[in-house]
Amino acid sequence: MTDPYGYPIQPGAGQGGYAYQAPDRRPNGASAIIAAILGLVLAGVLAAIPIKLMMDIPSGASLGDVRGEVITPTALYLGAAVLLLIGSLVTFFRGLAGAILLAIGAVLALVVFLVDAPIIGVDIDEYLSAVFGLDIADAWFRFGALVLSPVVMIFALLPPTFRYLRYKPVAEQQWNAQQYPPQHVWGAQQQPGTPPPGAPQPGTPQSGAPQPGGQQQGGYPPQSW
Repeated sequence: MTDPYGYPIQPGAGQGGYAYQAPDRRPNGASAIIAAILGLVLAGVLAAIPIKLMMDIPSGASLGDVRGEVITPTALYLGAAVLLLIGSLVTFFRGLAGAILLAIGAVLALVVFLVDAPIIGVDIDEYLSAVFGLDIADAWFRFGALVLSPVVMIFALLPPTFRYLRYKPVAEQQWNAQQYPPQHVWGAQQQPGTPPPGAPQPGTPQSGAPQPGGQQQGGYPPQSW
């Protein structure tokens, strides 16, 4: 293949002097979106536990009157809810830190549920029976924390979630400078209709070409009449 001036075009690694790079296939973000949505739900469930505690404080009493054994797990539930809320929002904006925050918040919520009974001084069997039997006021919220925490943690740590959050789209085509040097690039540096560097300019005689009116070698001598 030649250019308009008869000079051969030097193809690069790709067709027409381009190094063509096929666009990466966008990863599936279903697991990341599910983790973010469930993280929001779990954050609301965990935040309801301290809200329910403050609503149950009798009139005339304050939060300082509540036993420390009750305040400690309640504060940890609130901290896990904040982590899950931030992690969900960051995940929606495709930040890798969002999946990590979701996993940390889910693990914290699960750990608090498991150590809640020993902290408040209740037997673990009685505590689980009260939660699963819905015998306490905030049993629904604690039960939701137990069920949703492992699910959020699993979806947040799945490999497709990290692939989706790490994915950055790349350009479909890139110049190959080694195979297609800049001096042969037709574009903004060279106006259309301008011959490439080294090409003979129009109207300039080429070496070895017969000159008008000059002596030609061979053939018949010029006749004078």
